Amino acid sequence: MGSEERPTAAYLLLLPFLLSGAAALIAQLCWLRSLTVTIGGSSAALNILLITFMGGLAIGARLAPSALGRTRRYLLLYAALEAGLSIYLLLSPWVIEGLSEIFVRWLPTLGHETLVAHAARLLLAGLALSLPTIAMGLTTPILIAAAVSRLRETASFTGLLYGVNTLGAAIGSLGAGIFLILHFGVGTTLAIAAALNFSAALIALAIVAFAGHQLQGAPTPREHPLSAAERASIAPYFLLAAAGGFIGMALEVIFARLLVFMIGSSYYSHTISIAGFLIGIVLGSLTIGVISNRTTPRDRYLPFLFILFGITTLVSALLFEHLPMTLQRILVVGSAVDFHPLTIKLIATLSLVVLPAMASGLLLPYLVHLLSQKTRNVGTAASSILFSNTLGGVLGVALTGYVLIEAVGVRNALFGMAALIFALGLYARRLTPTEERRKGRFPLALASAGLVV
Repeated sequence: MGSEERPTAAYLLLLPFLLSGAAALIAQLCWLRSLTVTIGGSSAALNILLITFMGGLAIGARLAPSALGRTRRYLLLYAALEAGLSIYLLLSPWVIEGLSEIFVRWLPTLGHETLVAHAARLLLAGLALSLPTIAMGLTTPILIAAAVSRLRETASFTGLLYGVNTLGAAIGSLGAGIFLILHFGVGTTLAIAAALNFSAALIALAIVAFAGHQLQGAPTPREHPLSAAERASIAPYFLLAAAGGFIGMALEVIFARLLVFMIGSSYYSHTISIAGFLIGIVLGSLTIGVISNRTTPRDRYLPFLFILFGITTLVSALLFEHLPMTLQRILVVGSAVDFHPLTIKLIATLSLVVLPAMASGLLLPYLVHLLSQKTRNVGTAASSILFSNTLGGVLGVALTGYVLIEAVGVRNALFGMAALIFALGLYARRLTPTEERRKGRFPLALASAGLVV
C-alpha cells in the first residue's frame, strides 16, 4: 500500500468511533436512570453504578491483548462487538427489570444504607452491566491497534481516535441527559443507542470491504516475554496511567458533588459533570494529537503535563466559591443579553470542569505512545494503559465517594487531588534520563511550588 493512502483509510475509522462513543454514554445514562429507580438516587448508589461501569471497561481493556493476539482482522472483531452491543442494548430494559424485581423482593431484609444493601446493589449493577461494559472496554484498544500502522504515529492517532470517541460520548451524554430520555423515555433512547452501535458495526464492515488491506495495524515484532528489567522499566507508565485514571474519576465525583450546590439536582449535576469532563478530554486528546505530529513525545516532557494538570485543578478549587457570582455580575450587569440564572450556573460549572479535564486528556495518548516505544506493540500498549487508567478510575470513584469526601469534605478533596497531581509530576521525573534530570530543574521547582500552594 502507498504511504499516502494510509491516513485516508485510518480517518475512516473516526465515524464508527464517534458513534460508539455516543452510544456508550447514552446507554450509561439510560442504565443510570433505570437502576436508580430500583437501587436509589443517593450519591452512594450513583457511585456503585460508576464503579460497575468502569470496572467492566477495565476488564475489557485487560482482555484486549489476548483478543488481538488471536487475529489480525481487528475491524471484523470490532464490528462483531458493536453488533453484539446493539443487541444487548435492545434487551437491557427487560434484563434490568427482571433483576430489579428480585432486588426489590429482598430489599426489606437488607436494611437501609447498610453494607449488605450496598453489596446487593453492586451485585445487581454487575449482573446488569458487566457484559456490555466489558465489550465496550475491548473496542477502544482494538480500533487503535487497527488504525496505527507506524509506531511513531501512536500518540497522534491515539489522541485523534480517543478525542473523537470522547466527543461522541460528550454529545451522547448531553443529548440523552437533557433531551432524549426526557422526551422519548429510556426504552426508545436505548434503541437509538443500539442503532448507533449497529451503524458503527456496518461502517466497520464497509471499511473492511473497501479499504481493509490498508488497516492491518502496526507490525508487532516482539513475540518473546519481557525480561524482569524491561518490566521494571515500564512499570512507572502503568502507575502514572492508573493514577491519572484515579484522579480523573475522583475529580468527576467531586465536581458532581460541588455542582449539586449550584444546580440542586444530583441527576443533572452528574450529567453536566460528565459532559464537561468529556468535552475537556476531547480538547486535550485532540491537542496532544496535533502537538505529537510536530514534536516527538519524550519522557522528559511528561512531568510538565502533570504540572499543567495540577495547576488547572488548583485554579478550579480556588475559583469554585467566587466564579458563579463573578460571572453573574459580568453577564447580568455588564451585558445587554438577559441571561437566565441557570445559564450562568452552567457556564460557571463548565468553566470549572473543562480546564482540568483538558489537562487530563493530554495524558492517556501520551502514555500510550511512550509505552508503545518500549514494547514495540501498539495494541498491548493501548490496552495496558487503558486497563491501568480505568482500574485507577474505579478506585477513584470508590475511595473518593465513600472515604475521601466523607473524611475531609468536597472542597478539601479537590485541593488534595491537586496536591497528588503535583506529586505525580515529581514522580514522572524519574522517567527522564539522569543527565537531563540534572540539567532540568524547572519541572522540579514547579511541582514543588504547586505542592506548597
